[in-house]
Amino acid sequence: MKEFKTKLIGQGEKTIAIVACLHGDEVVGKHIQNWLIENQDKLKCKAKLIFGNPEAHIKDTRFIHENLNRVFPGKENGNYEEKQAFRIMQDLKDVDMVLDIHSTTLDINPFAICVFGKDEKDMIKSTGLKNVMVYTPGKSYKGQTLCQAINVPAIAFECGQHKKQKTLENGIKIIKNIFRHYNYLDGSPEYKDQNFFKTEGVMIESEKNMILPENIQDFKLVELNEIIAEGNNSKILSKESFYPILISRNLERREKGVLMLKSKKINYSRGKIVE
Repeated sequence: MKEFKTKLIGQGEKTIAIVACLHGDEVVGKHIQNWLIENQDKLKCKAKLIFGNPEAHIKDTRFIHENLNRVFPGKENGNYEEKQAFRIMQDLKDVDMVLDIHSTTLDINPFAICVFGKDEKDMIKSTGLKNVMVYTPGKSYKGQTLCQAINVPAIAFECGQHKKQKTLENGIKIIKNIFRHYNYLDGSPEYKDQNFFKTEGVMIESEKNMILPENIQDFKLVELNEIIAEGNNSKILSKESFYPILISRNLERREKGVLMLKSKKINYSRGKIVE
């Protein structure tokens, strides 16, 4: 299929943006966009397809200069990723909601991501996903993500492991569920009781290339004093119980020594913690 940076398909009053490949080697979003193009006659809304990082995709790498999903809203005359972020923000000025599609290095179940303080309850429900990461600006990675920077309702979701058929199937299932929830596609959506995990910071390796024990898994509780990373000369023990998210086992993709995000399980509704 012919390459594009932005493509508008479908018909209807509302416009949903589907953003793919903010990280060049995460190809699931590209395949989902192609699926939407092939099925555009069935859509009851407009879908604005935005390709995030073309050059990194061509080179099958995460990024060229820096993580595109940390430099929003970008710069018109910045480095390559900053220019792409600026372009994407311009392309999103006329949309009603944003879906940002990702995959990971690990074979994990899909989960949704929203920004703490933004009321995206209906969008989160529409995904039909069990686990939701509530991203806390300033307490996790530095720099703004797309979902933080945009002023319309926006969520991201991780579909599974890179370049796996199951990941593509997961992604298409999620997209179908969202479109069906809003009556933009025929069919009945499926819903699940959802668990919310608010990010509380990051775990940084104390020496380069530390290894994570196999029992450390995404969304699985880590107990106090449990070993969470081991190196040649040191170990890291948890100083409190927490739930890890986006564990970084791949040493080549580990950014700035970040081993994982720390999170706590919360009751969450309409952008606020419910006690």
